[in-house]
Order: sequence, then structure tokens, then C-alpha cells
Amino acid sequence: KKKKKKKKKKKTWLVEGIVVKLVGDKKSKYYKCKGAVVSTDPPHVSIVDDPDYSGRTVAVDDQDVETVVKVGRDCMALKGDFKGEIGTVVEKKGDLATVDFRGQKGVKIELDYVALVVSNGGGGG
Repeated sequence: KKKKKKKKKKKTWLVEGIVVKLVGDKKSKYYKCKGAVVSTDPPHVSIVDDPDYSGRTVAVDDQDVETVVKVGRDCMALKGDFKGEIGTVVEKKGDLATVDFRGQKGVKIELDYVALVVSNGGGGG
């Protein structure tokens, strides 16, 4: 008898509505493009910052993208005590961002654990 393998749902750190930069394949036409995560099962990103590819949706692996963080913009904590919370980036220094969350100002968080939130006007800009 052959045993059927259960397809395990791969856990991803990606969250719908955040902005990421595609950094996996340097030869890809999408390399260094920014996009909004539009699906996490499986992960897909909609390109937002490249005039040639804007609006295209591409499949990604979570290890092939990185977070985008900009001072003065809203972001979402992806890990830690503030996971899922929206705050404003007030400073970026080294590998850390300082974020003001509602009720908690000046939270230091690793850049990998916080990402820009898609605004109404588009993405990574």
C-alpha cells in the first residue's frame, strides 16, 4: 500500500497588506521591485513600484523577499509583543526601527520584524 503524504501548510511570515521587496533571483525581471502581499497561501505579491510590471501578481517564496520600512510611514509588527499592531516608524538606525504604537512610544524592533503597510495610494513609493 502506498501512503498518501499529507500536504503540510507551510508557515510563512508574510502577511497580506504589507510591502516587500523581491530580492531572490538577481536575474529576475522583478528583482528589487516592491510589491504588496496579496495572498499568503500560497504567497503572491502584486508589483506596485515598477511602471513596466505594475499590477502584475507573482508567486514568491518568503525567503526571496524582504521587508520595506520607511520613516514617517505606517508599519505593522510581524513578530514579538506587538505582532499585528500598526504603528509609525520614527527612526531607522542600523538593524533597528523605532516605532510609535498606540499607547506605546519609542519601541525598538528589528527591521526584519516590521514592514510598511500598503497605503491607499499604492505601495512602496
